Amino acid sequence: MFILKIADIKIAINNKFDFVMHQCADYIIKSDRYDFSIEVSKEEFEKERIASGESFTDGFIESVCIYRNIAKQLPFYDAFVFHCAAVEKDGQAYCFAAGSGVGKTTHITLWKKVLDDVTIINGDKPIVRFFDGKPFVCGTPWGGKENLHSNKIVPLRAICFLNRGAENSIETITADKSLSKILQQTFIPNDKDTAEKTLDLIGTLLNNVSFWLLNCNISDSAAILSYETMSNGE
Repeated sequence: MFILKIADIKIAINNKFDFVMHQCADYIIKSDRYDFSIEVSKEEFEKERIASGESFTDGFIESVCIYRNIAKQLPFYDAFVFHCAAVEKDGQAYCFAAGSGVGKTTHITLWKKVLDDVTIINGDKPIVRFFDGKPFVCGTPWGGKENLHSNKIVPLRAICFLNRGAENSIETITADKSLSKILQQTFIPNDKDTAEKTLDLIGTLLNNVSFWLLNCNISDSAAILSYETMSNGE
């Protein structure tokens, strides 16, 4: 067992394989106290193994189950897992959401290439947590195929939805139009009470950040355009 601290939440992980402990090395703390504990049941492990196929190790499968179980607990701490790529620039977090293969990872990599002092918070599944009613993006060890993550908690300024396009353009969109896109990228537990809590948090999110739609051709100029527009709020 080890204690993991993400999104300022202490979690005891009762692991069977070393994979997840190595994966979480930057987030492990020494503590005798924790907020909740996670252990993967045999039934859940076997179900995930069947769903994943035979190309993944037992340790990886356990890691997937552990993060899913963490996600089920997060709404009780005013938090949820949001499928996106997130970066920090000038002390503010920007999230980029899109379907698989559209270019989230490529876009945040371009931010690091063409802009100064950019940190990748997470490349795939960061946590959004609310402190005093305000949303923050929190790094986690689950950083996608490229394993891009950092142990940070950063105020969330904007969420940008990506589309591929021949030319670069960006426009602000309303919270109403953003709702369905947010729901598509949010982990919502099956439990009724927890699901309702998650939806309440999404409602709070809609009132506290700006939303944008970026049509981009995956170029340096797309990264510059998205940063300059969102940071200025116009």
